[in-house]
Amino acid sequence: MPMRIKENRHVDGVLNREVLESKVAVRIDQKGRISIPRHIRNELNLQPGDLIYLRRDNNELRAVKGINPFDQLADQAESDFRSGKTRNL
Repeated sequence: MPMRIKENRHVDGVLNREVLESKVAVRIDQKGRISIPRHIRNELNLQPGDLIYLRRDNNELRAVKGINPFDQLADQAESDFRSGKTRNL
């Protein structure tokens, strides 16, 4: 089970209010895999088969969900259609 870690952060070096950032500790299995906890998958709408980009920043590993540009175009076209911004040719 993942362990949740709470950490205090200073904003611009000044602690105006306490900001809590939730982090999760996971273990790497023998094949080098990690499991993303369900609550994070749900928050980021991660589905099986989604592409995740990994980037190393010094001693940190950052993961970013890959977005298909065609999905973005389709979403924009659907939004334009529903709002009446399209017309028949």
